[in-house]
Amino acid sequence: MQAQTTYAVKTLVEPILEYEYICYFSEGLALVRNNFTERKVGFIDKTGKLVIPMNYEDETLRHRNAGYGMPPVFREGLMNLCKDGKYGFVDMKGNIVIPFDYDYAYGFLEGLAAVEKDGKWGFIGKAGKTILPMEYDAVSGGFFDGLAPVKKNGKWGFIDKTGTAVIPIELEYDHVGPFFGEYATAANHNGGHPGFYWIDKTGKAEKAPPFEEHDCRKGLVPMERDGKWGLEDRAAGDEGAPLTVLPFEYESVMLAYDEAVTDEWLMTVRQNGKWGIVEITKI
Repeated sequence: MQAQTTYAVKTLVEPILEYEYICYFSEGLALVRNNFTERKVGFIDKTGKLVIPMNYEDETLRHRNAGYGMPPVFREGLMNLCKDGKYGFVDMKGNIVIPFDYDYAYGFLEGLAAVEKDGKWGFIGKAGKTILPMEYDAVSGGFFDGLAPVKKNGKWGFIDKTGTAVIPIELEYDHVGPFFGEYATAANHNGGHPGFYWIDKTGKAEKAPPFEEHDCRKGLVPMERDGKWGLEDRAAGDEGAPLTVLPFEYESVMLAYDEAVTDEWLMTVRQNGKWGIVEITKI
């Protein structure tokens, strides 16, 4: 018989935080939005303290290149934010590290961030210096496993950090996402070959199976039952059955985005219109 995994659940902040929205925790901070009227965002720590003032616009919550959206979270100690319609980067103390000069910016991944200016995309480093020139029509996210999906003249391909097209920019898809492990995803919504595809690192594509055939939701997963949200470990109960870690009594549950964390998680939960913070530790 498989041993059952157990968790310790600790409420750090009761559901008393009066924000319209709180996003994931990452690197110890979570984005908050004040209301639908002003639509300003800032960041709180795990005690609920506002550590980066709400001086920024919620354009940060919107994504370009709809084939791949990145959650608005700190990455590598920096956060892409929008102010007066322009994007820049702040550190975890709220200091402006890279000026607000860009039309759009993704977060940093593997030391580089994709940015848009005057309709063209390129990549910058953490000092704000342009590393790869602004010559692409679109970028989807940024670098994962040393490769980034870029678009030119209506076609997609993958470049490495020198700008070399490792997978030629000849892929005819509406959207292409970054690599996670051995495969990247691609999608066509119209045209002669609609559907979703997997692309390997040679550029070869195959039709992806239906979602239910490759459901990868394992470990801790927010789930909904009868209109309420809770948290399950999908394979931690007796005989591998789902284990309820957080009861199904919330209006929203946001699990921490930190992929490197495996035994401890920070979560934001919404109950009766207000937000709280919960810490979960695997025992």
